Amino acid sequence: MSPESAAGAVLSRAFFEDPAICWAVPDDTARRGLARWFTAMTRWAQRFGEVHALGPAEAPTAVSLWASAPADLVQHVRAGLLAPTLALGPGPLLRFMRLGDALAKWHHRLCPEPHRYLAFVGVDPPHQRKGLGAEVLRGELARADRLGLPCYLETATEANLIFYRRLDFSVVHHGSMVPGAPGFWLLKRPMRST
Repeated sequence: MSPESAAGAVLSRAFFEDPAICWAVPDDTARRGLARWFTAMTRWAQRFGEVHALGPAEAPTAVSLWASAPADLVQHVRAGLLAPTLALGPGPLLRFMRLGDALAKWHHRLCPEPHRYLAFVGVDPPHQRKGLGAEVLRGELARADRLGLPCYLETATEANLIFYRRLDFSVVHHGSMVPGAPGFWLLKRPMRST
């Protein structure tokens, strides 16, 4: 298995029960196809941002995908995201598009300055609750501090707020982005001087 596929598999397992993913791809069988989608997201982050992983490249335990902004349509095409998204079916495609558009608008409104964007962080379920999520984020958070950049992320899982607050993120907005979708918490970590 390639490092990109291994990272995609970890993220698909970590996000299998995520409220936003379940809303976008409600069918469990279709959601198993998210490994291809997350593999393409990993390629996007390699090309347009950063990928950080813990453990061997062929079997990571935790993965984070960073960039300076969410993927736009051109980046989706260049990273090969269209085919795995289309493979999920027309309903998931439309829901992902609507949600992505709404989140991008809020992102631009709440964090227009240069920053680091945490697109995804996931820990393989057997390795969760061991501090690996914070560990896989530390390097990029320290880099943002050295550069004097804030960080930004979105989560649809309220239980994640405790984790992100420990890393100095604060909620800057909460609400439903798209009718019928779960609510999102939009978080920002202020720039730090070192």
